[in-house]
Amino acid sequence: MPRDWRSIVVAAVMLATLACDSQRPPTGPSLGIPPSPARPVSSSGFLQAPPAAPTSSDPLVGRYALDIAVAASSCESVPAHAQRRTYTADIHDHEDRYAVKLYDAAFLSDGGAVSYGCRDRRLPYDGACHMFLMRRDGNSTVSVTMSPEDEWRGSEIWELLADGRLLDIWGQATGLVRDGRIEAAGPGGLWWGNGLPASDSHACRGELQLTFTRR
Repeated sequence: MPRDWRSIVVAAVMLATLACDSQRPPTGPSLGIPPSPARPVSSSGFLQAPPAAPTSSDPLVGRYALDIAVAASSCESVPAHAQRRTYTADIHDHEDRYAVKLYDAAFLSDGGAVSYGCRDRRLPYDGACHMFLMRRDGNSTVSVTMSPEDEWRGSEIWELLADGRLLDIWGQATGLVRDGRIEAAGPGGLWWGNGLPASDSHACRGELQLTFTRR
C-alpha cells in the first residue's frame, strides 16, 4: 500500500505515544505501551509473552516461534536484521478466525485517540500493534492477513528495533499446516525509518514469508 500519506497522519500518533527508555539513551524514538491487567509491560516498551500459552481443543491454537522475512531485491538499503524478525507468537481462537499475537519485542502503542491506530474491529483489542488475522481454509491450509481494516485502522506490525528505528511489516500470505509447522507466503513489504516524520527511511515490497514452529 502507499506509505507516503502515513508519514503525516501517523506522526502525531508517534509523538503522543513514544516515551524514553529508562535503561539506555535512545538513538531514535522510544515508546511505552499502556499496561493492561493481563499483560504487564516493562518501562522499556518490551512486550513479554504471558507465562501461559493459549489452549483449545483446536490443534492450531497454541504457542509458536515465528520467523517473518520480506524477500525482495528492493530491500538492499534495509539491514538484514530488519528484513527478518523472530517473535513468540500465540495463536488464539477468535470468533470465526484466529488472532495471532506477537511477543518478546517492543511494539508501538495504539494511537486511536488521534484517528489512527492498530485497533482493528476484526481483532480483540489490547492497545499494542502486535496482532494480525489468520483463517483456516480446509483441514491443512491457512491464510494470513497482516494489513489494515481500512485507511485509519489496521493489523500491521509496528516494532521499535534495538537500533532505535521503527519497522512496519504488512502483507497477506497463504500456506500449509503440517508436522507442528505453519509455512505461508504471499505479497507484502516493510517500511524502516528513523522516526515519524522520518528524515531517513526506506520501503520495499516483495514476498512475505512466515514460518511458525510449535513450542
